[in-house]
Amino acid sequence: IRLVRPWCNHCCRCFSVSNLMSLFRLFFGLSSCASALQSVEAATYNGYPSFTRSYQYDGTGHVIIGKEPLGNATNLPVFIFFGGTGDLTGAPVHVNFLEAMAARGFIAAEVDYPNTLDELTCKLWFGGGFEGFLEMVDEKAGKVFPAALDAVCTHPRADCSSGVAVTGHSQGGYLTQMSVKHSGGRVTAIMPLGIGCDSGTDELIGATKDAGLAPYLAKNKRLILTGTKDGLWNEGCLQQMSGYGSARTDIIGPGYMAVPNGAHSFHSEHAWSTMKSMAKCLYRDTKAAWGWNSALDWLGQTASPSKFVAVSNYTGIYSSGCSNMTLSQEPLAPDAEVPFPACIVWFIICCVLLSCCCCCSCVFCCYQRKVCCFKEWYRIEN
Repeated sequence: IRLVRPWCNHCCRCFSVSNLMSLFRLFFGLSSCASALQSVEAATYNGYPSFTRSYQYDGTGHVIIGKEPLGNATNLPVFIFFGGTGDLTGAPVHVNFLEAMAARGFIAAEVDYPNTLDELTCKLWFGGGFEGFLEMVDEKAGKVFPAALDAVCTHPRADCSSGVAVTGHSQGGYLTQMSVKHSGGRVTAIMPLGIGCDSGTDELIGATKDAGLAPYLAKNKRLILTGTKDGLWNEGCLQQMSGYGSARTDIIGPGYMAVPNGAHSFHSEHAWSTMKSMAKCLYRDTKAAWGWNSALDWLGQTASPSKFVAVSNYTGIYSSGCSNMTLSQEPLAPDAEVPFPACIVWFIICCVLLSCCCCCSCVFCCYQRKVCCFKEWYRIEN
């Protein structure tokens, strides 16, 4: 969720007039946030086997890509990942999540779903703001998650009764939260990334609060990770979402945890992940409690204690390298294609047409009455 603030500090915020020029610069590719930082190349890759599945969403097919552990073990738990708004399925940083969880003994899959920038923009502007957006994601979760999970559970080595772990970023993070009530009790642990409140807790809907989640998944099976530089970081909001009164600091566990100086996309080098977007080395390779490996260890162990495989050597896990960007950086990817939202185009067209109609009406009025309408109105009023 990252479209509605001036670009370098984007977050899920309803658009204001003051943000419009930043929005225009963003959509026409004029952002000055581009970075030329070097990346670290991948080590020798173990080559986790790939698989694909598909599911239907409102009559349209969507792809599921996945990685499975080496060997022939069966009855394995399942891991589901959801990208954020505008992210491309199969981005290197997303595949790294799948490889990391395959190494931990999970059938790991990324689910493609409708997540266009156009949809988000139009919902925030004209569809009820942030609260309307959350209601849209809740409805979407009911259509996406059961069908996608059913498809992944058909994998011959998968056994969803062994555990189902779910994570996702931004819109995918909210989708992760809301998936629990649509899972039929199959989800055993979740870890949303980059979620929170746009401006206050009054925006939250029941499906995002602890009280709404608890009947489906206990709070000790849920962990939220959000960067402190993210516009969505809000302690009161995260407390209501998690059910815990304060953030975790040096020990990983359930509740919510801050990624120090982390932007909205603290894990990825680009704000919208494309086929060139890698994970950030500072997040993927850190040994900090809030880091990639610590968080995924917690998620895997919580979701499936008996099937979780501990990883002691990370060499060869990843098929791509990582970026040396800091956790607070999140430029637009060089290959990103960001369309101008259709609803805004129609809004501008309607405004132009309305202005033309008003001008034509004034001209016609003056012509008919042989006197300027504005002068006549002034005379009548006085």
